[in-house]
Amino acid sequence: MTKSAGKHLFEKGLERLEEIASLLDSEKVPLEEALCLYEEGMRLRASLSKYLAEAERRVTVMDMEPDSGTGNTPQQTKAARHKNENGAEKGGSLLF
Repeated sequence: MTKSAGKHLFEKGLERLEEIASLLDSEKVPLEEALCLYEEGMRLRASLSKYLAEAERRVTVMDMEPDSGTGNTPQQTKAARHKNENGAEKGGSLLF
């Protein structure tokens, strides 16, 4: 599945989950239909949670990969940027 197809499916699933929640909140749905909607919503919730967990895993992996220009990981680059903004590491001194 392509990234755009996955994003599209996620967004459609989220829209459907919101629609189901709205229908169940309306209290105008017969009990049997409400049960079916609830089951569908729970399946969608599980599916969307898996998609989000995979997206989070991918971001974590990307955060650990070194930058091709500096050789630093994004965390190292962020720490260096923070150090430069503060003039020195916490507890260190600034020499002129």
